[in-house]
Amino acid sequence: MAEQFREKLRNLCAMMNEAANDVLASTGYPQAPWPQIYSTNPLGRPNAEIKRRTSVVDILPNDSAMTLLVGA
Repeated sequence: MAEQFREKLRNLCAMMNEAANDVLASTGYPQAPWPQIYSTNPLGRPNAEIKRRTSVVDILPNDSAMTLLVGA
């Protein structure tokens, strides 16, 4: 993919080439847990719960109040 943009976006290509090992690191794992690694679904429930709890509070006075509310 980096080769397609090499002429126009040299910095992007260099960054993609440097990050290739990090981006493809999950391919080194056995294939059985790939769906769990690939999917962001496990994050959906906690994010929905945080949204539900904080939507009833218009303004939180400080960061510790937000931490208490979200952690409850």
